Order: sequence, then C-alpha cells, then structure tokens
Amino acid sequence: MEIDINLRKIVLAKKILDLKDEFLLENIEKYFKKNTYEKEFSAMSLEEFYARIAQSEKDFAEGRYVNSAELLKEFK
Repeated sequence: MEIDINLRKIVLAKKILDLKDEFLLENIEKYFKKNTYEKEFSAMSLEEFYARIAQSEKDFAEGRYVNSAELLKEFK
C-alpha cells in the first residue's frame, strides 16, 4: 500500500512538472495554501473556554444552531 501512495505521488509530481497551463498551476498552488495550516495555535485560557461554553448554551437556547440532518441537506 505504501508503494502505491509513493508511486501516485511520483506520477502526480511528473504531471505538475509537465504543466503548461498557468491557470491550473495557480489553482494547485491555491489548493495547497488553503489546506496548509501555517497559523500557530495556542491554548485558550480558562476564561475564554468558559465564555465559549456560555455563548454556545445561549445560542442553543435561542435556536441559533444547525443540527446534523440540516447540515447534510446543505451539502447534497
């Protein structure tokens, strides 16, 4: 299985190297930038944690939420 993944990477790399379409190359670059997390994450404080819990409970009580069934409908 590892060989299949490595082979696929090599084939993809060759295709990228042979690209003549600049628009497609830009889209590939955008894809990798979008899917690469460069932002540093830091732990939230306890105060922020409790504030988020309180806000979530308030949002739920006031009906500002989407259940999983509604969310799935949006993607179909």
